[in-house]
Amino acid sequence: MPRVDCPKCGVVVARVPWAEPGNRFTRDFEAECAWPVSVANQKTVGGFPHIAWRTAGDIAP
Repeated sequence: MPRVDCPKCGVVVARVPWAEPGNRFTRDFEAECAWPVSVANQKTVGGFPHIAWRTAGDIAP
């Protein structure tokens, strides 16, 4: 996410409409991974979008 220089707060991560605050991924990417993670194991899901199994676990609901 882009960083911006806020005169009040200093350098902060910009709020963007396509991601939830504090999340590392976009809403669409999380939605794409969340359902398979709920029905399969992390290693299987990690191979689908070509992400590490640990990343798939971070997205899991």
